[in-house]
Amino acid sequence: MTEHAFKDKYRKALKKQCPTAYWWKINDSFQPGVPDAFVEFEDSECWIEFKFISKMPKRDSTVINLTHPSKFLSIKQRLWLNRREERYGDAFVIVGCATGAVLFSKGEWNTPLTTAEFKAKIAPISSLIPHTKIKSA
Repeated sequence: MTEHAFKDKYRKALKKQCPTAYWWKINDSFQPGVPDAFVEFEDSECWIEFKFISKMPKRDSTVINLTHPSKFLSIKQRLWLNRREERYGDAFVIVGCATGAVLFSKGEWNTPLTTAEFKAKIAPISSLIPHTKIKSA
């Protein structure tokens, strides 16, 4: 699976669970750092950056650092997400892998974790959707 296919899988799960949700896939080449998607629910909204780990590290002790700009979040993405999270609390990073996905909220993307910790947080994609339906400040 690719990151693109992962985003599409999330979008389909979103539409199944929340048919009235508005999904805006963003590709802004003029303003770097803007997350991949904006989702508007009936009473809330959120911004989501998607990443995908195509090959999980073999050692459980290997660190997964989402702040690594060449592997995961660019500096501008981190700045954008951190600013949005600080002001409104509606920014998320969802990292997919072959067995599911991990939702990072409240700035958790700034803290590296081991592969074992990442694996312990993996959940089905559809189970993450209700956690992104939060009321903005």
